[in-house]
Amino acid sequence: MSKPQAIILACLAFMLGLLLGALWHKLWIFPFPQLSQLRRNYRANFHFPSGERDYYTSDSIAGHIHKPFATPLYLWQEHPKGAIRLAVNNLGFREDSDTKRQKDLETYRILVTGDSHMDGVVYNSESFANRLETMLNLRSKNLKFEVLNGGTRRLVHRR
Repeated sequence: MSKPQAIILACLAFMLGLLLGALWHKLWIFPFPQLSQLRRNYRANFHFPSGERDYYTSDSIAGHIHKPFATPLYLWQEHPKGAIRLAVNNLGFREDSDTKRQKDLETYRILVTGDSHMDGVVYNSESFANRLETMLNLRSKNLKFEVLNGGTRRLVHRR
């Protein structure tokens, strides 16, 4: 495929994406309550489990995030170490070292989000995000990758 053909194909794909996004927005967003109402409902119906109030904090956009520098310890007999420490860094990511607010220019930063499967009750070095970062950096000769684990578990619903 020549460069002009690739540019035309990219432009067509972009326009198709805009069209589909506009249709999705028109068909699905308007019948639902405003985001502020969804957030009020979220705060009213969910709470932090008693053992995890020191691990999570409320967030106006995401609902809840990890508290910076939280380090809860879970006894886990099946793990070779007998326990798992869930370390959280300065920005609330499941990372062992602090994350710079401004990434290095030569580094590609990838944010991975999700639920308990992404957050994981594992040491940070055992998480999907950290294993992906290691794999990318081992395979890349000239590029440096930083993969941040922003996953959080689902909170308990009040009944």
